[in-house]
Amino acid sequence: MTRLKHLIRNTTERPQFVTFELSTARYRLSPGQELFFYYEAEFPRPAEPALITEFIDNRDGPEIIIWTNFGTEEGPFLTNGEEAITDFGPP
Repeated sequence: MTRLKHLIRNTTERPQFVTFELSTARYRLSPGQELFFYYEAEFPRPAEPALITEFIDNRDGPEIIIWTNFGTEEGPFLTNGEEAITDFGPP
């Protein structure tokens, strides 16, 4: 397994939610804000991708849902290194 880093950046002008499945943890990204997380993946590539990303636009605003194949994600963290705080409230 290899440990990889993935960055998510909100380039829109409104808050955006990021949800991790299967943990159901949800985070709010303000406009211009970034967060990152680490995950493990096999190389050469396995039959299934290590990350599957869905983009949806629901009543709370745009949301990114990230499915990790191995369930070993670490984080997410803000760009200053602090751990991101979950947020399940409205935008």
